[in-house]
Amino acid sequence: MCLIITVAVAIVFSVLFFVSKKTGGAEKSHGYGIRKFSQPLFTTMLAFWAAAIMWSVDGIANVAGGEPFLDLSKEDALLGVIVALCGIVLFAVLALRNKKISRKQSKNC
Repeated sequence: MCLIITVAVAIVFSVLFFVSKKTGGAEKSHGYGIRKFSQPLFTTMLAFWAAAIMWSVDGIANVAGGEPFLDLSKEDALLGVIVALCGIVLFAVLALRNKKISRKQSKNC
């Protein structure tokens, strides 16, 4: 279940990242467009895809050991939710850091 949740969140962050790259010229004059979050989105997207690959390899090892590929237990679902929340916190921290750096650079100019 954690694999399913992680892949779903990775897809969401991938779509947001590609939308942020596509809207390069559609920023507002104040610079508060989604483009400002391109780097935090990219980093978070990679973290989720890396976790999905990790759990896929774990699933392959489970199949090799005679177990099912996916674990559909409540505990595994809880793990998926915890990982999703940690990834969202990672995005928030990166976005706030990015915003702070942008403010410093705009004050220096």
